Amino acid sequence: MFMKKKLMLGLALVLSLSLAACGGDTVGQQSSQPSTATPESAAPASDPAQHETPFDKFTSGLDSLGYQYETTTMAAELVGAKVGQKYTFDFGQIEIYQFDEESDALNQAVNDGGVYLEGFGTIPCIFNGNLAAIVDLSENEDQIVELFNGL
Repeated sequence: MFMKKKLMLGLALVLSLSLAACGGDTVGQQSSQPSTATPESAAPASDPAQHETPFDKFTSGLDSLGYQYETTTMAAELVGAKVGQKYTFDFGQIEIYQFDEESDALNQAVNDGGVYLEGFGTIPCIFNGNLAAIVDLSENEDQIVELFNGL
């Protein structure tokens, strides 16, 4: 059991590193002030509350809980998603991917219990609607997963 968890955490780390290398920008979050970083596909809106993305909500939740973190835009297309964001804490990370509703990639990920990355296989995830999260946290996991599940 311990070896399986260690292997899965290793695979999640490799996925994170490979997606970040292909992915994009890193935005530092050094205080509990709200982050202005949003995934590239999020367009500005006249009424921000009406068009708030799941990533905006997650960031606001982390900020309100006082977490310090960095965000990285991920190469979501590698797992079949349309947008991906990684949140890195000093105690681990969580990657959140948003899929198109009813997409084949989302249906396959749900059926397989995780997202597929060529060369690495299926990386276990938790799901919330059209969102998938790869969780690799050594503490505060319950609180952060609860925040994800509330999106």
